[in-house]
Amino acid sequence: MKASSSGTSTSITCPVCNKFMRVITTQHIRLHGYPDATSFKAAFNLDSLKCDAVRAKQSQFMAENNPTSGGHRPESIQKMRENRAGKGIGRAGKYERTPEIRNKIARGVITAWEKGKRGRGKYIYGRKAGRKVWVRSSWEERVVALLDAHPCVEGYEVEPFQIPYQWEGRTRQYTPDFLVHLEGGVREVWEVKPSWFTGHPCNLAKLAALNGYVQQHGMNARLVVLAHIEGMEHTLTEGWVRPDDPDYRPTLAEIRAVGGSEDPFGP
Repeated sequence: MKASSSGTSTSITCPVCNKFMRVITTQHIRLHGYPDATSFKAAFNLDSLKCDAVRAKQSQFMAENNPTSGGHRPESIQKMRENRAGKGIGRAGKYERTPEIRNKIARGVITAWEKGKRGRGKYIYGRKAGRKVWVRSSWEERVVALLDAHPCVEGYEVEPFQIPYQWEGRTRQYTPDFLVHLEGGVREVWEVKPSWFTGHPCNLAKLAALNGYVQQHGMNARLVVLAHIEGMEHTLTEGWVRPDDPDYRPTLAEIRAVGGSEDPFGP
């Protein structure tokens, strides 16, 4: 049974009670014991629950008010031009953001990250950071546990600041992974990366900017790869070194037990 064949062009007949209606509503469908429109249409092989007149009126409204039909309307184009005035440069029909706007967007993204609106990663508790910190990989999670357990580490910050660097003709912002505060007032910036990524031209530009930054601010820079993480885990505590098993590595739970990195506030 087709909806258009039940009733007239201005009405549709309910197949259960034979009542003439412009639209068979969800409330009416539930009176007959059906949970939703999908099951009701399937039970009676209906294409629509609206009469032809209502469907035609809705189609006409969508055709007249759909802003993407035939391109943007003139008033929408004018509004976009006004909003973009002084904010960017039009080129080849595209909107190229100025450095000021790009930096503003970058700050907004970082703010969103701080609020937890992030993609890959999770929050874990960092004892020496004094709060939950965001880590983007299992390697960074292991580094946090190591920093909490290491006796020479007084504190650390995760993604502490941004460093500008040049790449593909533009000034971009690079955020290192950790700022580590060691005994004696020594500060080191740690970047945790897979060794096979370090030779990429973009990462080389980031590391060059990092080296320049630490030289200006009296810090050290350290590129931490998996071998360094495993080495620190292996030698951090004397009890973990096993001459009979040189390949032994402690678990993350063992490292956290020494560092006391359990979250006091719970999960």
